Amino acid sequence: MVSHMKWDKLIRRKNPIIIGSFLVAIFITGVCAYTSPSGQSPSKRTGVDIDLLSVIPGNNVSSQSVEIYNIPGHVPTSSLNFTSAFAFAPAKDLFKVNSTSLTLIYLEAVSPPPSGMRLNVFANGLSVGFVLLQQVSGRATASGPLNVQAVHPGANSLMINPAPGVDVTLYQVRLTVEYTFST
Repeated sequence: MVSHMKWDKLIRRKNPIIIGSFLVAIFITGVCAYTSPSGQSPSKRTGVDIDLLSVIPGNNVSSQSVEIYNIPGHVPTSSLNFTSAFAFAPAKDLFKVNSTSLTLIYLEAVSPPPSGMRLNVFANGLSVGFVLLQQVSGRATASGPLNVQAVHPGANSLMINPAPGVDVTLYQVRLTVEYTFST
């Protein structure tokens, strides 16, 4: 009977260690079940449209629209750019910007416009792409992808610089940003 009592005391002393080990194993397994296979937290994609300019186009050039041009020898100045500041504030924790694009509604001043006309785009002082203008008379829409480094969370600036020979009136400038955030 003495040997049975020693065994009983041994079990009582080791019991907390066994139970503790069992609980740690359950906790670790439970934590691993809620993470992705790569070990990162799950992420989702979404997008946001940022209106930099939006006016209702009329039959004539209105005072609310913005004319930009790059015409050498034009008086009083040979070029005029469109520049705008904006804030990009993701609703969730930003993981990365996946894509950015710029969409414009414009009226070409030269009818018909020459082929190959484009608007160069700069964001935060860096060249991030361009938008090719359609060769149509009257109002038109153009869009183009931009470098994903075009925007970052917080304050940003965007400048549209016409290539030589371009003279357009802008009615709408919209920046679309698609990004991934962690959940």
